[in-house]
Amino acid sequence: MYLEPSDYDNVVVLIKYNKKYQYYVTDKELWVLDLNKLKLAFQIMGYQMNLIEDERMGFDVLTKEQYSIYKDKIKRYEVNYDELKDYYQLFQLIKEPQDDIREILPLFYIDFDKELFYSFYTEPGSYEEYIPDGWQGILTEELEKIIPRNMVYWRE
Repeated sequence: MYLEPSDYDNVVVLIKYNKKYQYYVTDKELWVLDLNKLKLAFQIMGYQMNLIEDERMGFDVLTKEQYSIYKDKIKRYEVNYDELKDYYQLFQLIKEPQDDIREILPLFYIDFDKELFYSFYTEPGSYEEYIPDGWQGILTEELEKIIPRNMVYWRE
């Protein structure tokens, strides 16, 4: 695992692309799908936004077509189900009372096949609002109902 989930900065993201699933642990900012909408929101509030991450250079809007190229740029962040399951079990053994289990659960589920963006991020951020035109963005706490059962590494 190149990065470990931590403090809602490095987050777990599940991607569905061409009917296949892939987990990543990345900086959450890599998953603002439409950076142009985010930049506009900043401008309206009187702020200037700098480009977020090098991996996003040339990918202002992530759609299925762009993701087919983008996924090669972020390959180092890929994690598999077993790695996440092991990490979850270790976290359960060593966690402190102040540790939040939600930090190691998926924060986003992005279905490029159906153009759906699910956010389980309950902190301010509204990632589900900065999605490509035609997409549906959903903020929900119902992680267990959304993530496919075969991708749930935190349950037996």
